[in-house]
Amino acid sequence: MKTYKNAVSPTLFKRLQHEILADSVPWYFSDFTAYENIDNNTMDYSWFHIVSQEGSVGSQISQLVESCLISALDAVHEPIEIFTRIRIGLITATHEPIQHEPHTDWQEIHKTGILYLNNSDGDTIIYNEKYDLTSGVNSKDYKDKIDLTVNTTSTPEENKLIIFDGLTYHASTTPTTTPRRVAINFNYR
Repeated sequence: MKTYKNAVSPTLFKRLQHEILADSVPWYFSDFTAYENIDNNTMDYSWFHIVSQEGSVGSQISQLVESCLISALDAVHEPIEIFTRIRIGLITATHEPIQHEPHTDWQEIHKTGILYLNNSDGDTIIYNEKYDLTSGVNSKDYKDKIDLTVNTTSTPEENKLIIFDGLTYHASTTPTTTPRRVAINFNYR
């Protein structure tokens, strides 16, 4: 995993932060955060806003978000061919921290980036293990057959970017001391 603080220029980041945290961005409820919630864990929910997915624009702020991400990737000399998905996630506070299910975002060779929009608790957990594309099963079933070990954690800090191999299992955690944890999660090649 690579970590970059102040990934987006300060003025551009403030504009991005204002646009996303303003009341004008629609948020959509999901009753699961990683995989469909078959355990009926009522606390495994989150809110999301799809910016783009597989070339389809899904948001009025897609140009701003893509420009900020491309600028940040250029600044850290991280090549990008195409975004496969850009999703903004919002996780609200719980009384005790709840770790969501470890997962991969995409089941193909790619990289994953997370740009945090606010300071928060609710760490991202990065595991040592990766999904094996040749396993013949989906990433959830593969995860259920292996033992995951924590490699590192990343605490959300505004304008911090983390990048890692997209086949690496990772998980979010709910905040307990801040009302919300907001991050742009993106997948690219």
